[in-house]
Parts: sequence; C-alpha cells; structure tokens
Amino acid sequence: MDIKISSQQILRVLLVLCWIIFIGVCIDAGGFLVSSIYWSFVKPNADGFFWNKLPMLSLYQYDKGHFMAICLLICIVAVIKASIFYRIIVLLQENKLNMAKPFTREVGSFLFLTAWLTIMVGFFCSYAGKYVGQLTSKGIPMSGMKEMGLAGSDVWFFMGATLLVIGFIFKRGIELQAENDLTI
Repeated sequence: MDIKISSQQILRVLLVLCWIIFIGVCIDAGGFLVSSIYWSFVKPNADGFFWNKLPMLSLYQYDKGHFMAICLLICIVAVIKASIFYRIIVLLQENKLNMAKPFTREVGSFLFLTAWLTIMVGFFCSYAGKYVGQLTSKGIPMSGMKEMGLAGSDVWFFMGATLLVIGFIFKRGIELQAENDLTI
C-alpha cells in the first residue's frame, strides 16, 4: 500500500498551521499592546504581573521610560512576527504559489520582503537582548528573553539570510523562466 500526498494537500495543511500560528501570535501581540497601554495610562496590576505573567512591576517602578522601551520592543517583534505569518497566509490562500510555474514575481517579492522582515525581527531581538542586559546589570530583576518573546535573534538572522539566498535563486529562476517563455 503506497500513500501518496500531493503538494496541494501539503500546502493546505501548511495553510491551516499558519492560520493557527497567526492567531496565536496576534493574541500575543494584542495582549502585550493592551497590557502596555493599560499599565502606562491607567495603572499597573496590583499583583505586579504583566501579560503572560511577566513580572514587570520592578521595572515599572524603577523607570517608566525603560518600561515603555521594553514594551515597545516586545510589541514591535510580535507585530512583525504576525505580519510574516499574514504574508504566508495571503500567499497560500490566494493561490499565488503555482507549483507548475513556481518562479513568479509574486513569490520572488514575497521571499525578499519576508527575508527583510525576519532580519528586522532578529535586529529588534538582538537590540532588546542588549537593552535587557544593561538593565539587569543595574540590578533590576527582569524576565528572561524567552519569556518576553525576544529570544533567538541569531535564528532570525539565519532564517533571514537563508530567505535572501532563496530569493536571489528565485530571481534568477524568474529571469530564466521569462527567457524560456520568450523562446517558445
């Protein structure tokens, strides 16, 4: 008995997975954003916990400027992650990925923009890591980078560089496919 899975079935499964991840990342980004606004303009929670049970009260009491900077970095990273998955959903749902002729301008522009977005996530995570390191060296107790959703800047840089290489390969494939279409 031989089980055959078509590429269309795999793309449908990936679309469902991307929707699940996108919804989760949007909830996370919205939670950080609402908690940041609430803590900044209304009042911090009495128990001192931020979104996802992050202990942020000591940072808030130390300096509201540092608190806002950390919140801004967390929100920027979460929103960029959500936009990456939104772009994947749009690519898969609008059937812009044609397996018969995969080298299209839409896929090429998707790869380049997604590569730059992942590099931006890596940059903001790296900057946040240095910023949190400076704050902890001043004696402010901080959550870990993983708990704040800012860990793995090296992975994001690597993924962005890989997508850029694939984007350049696709760019060359688009040129060859256009050249091939002209000769026929």
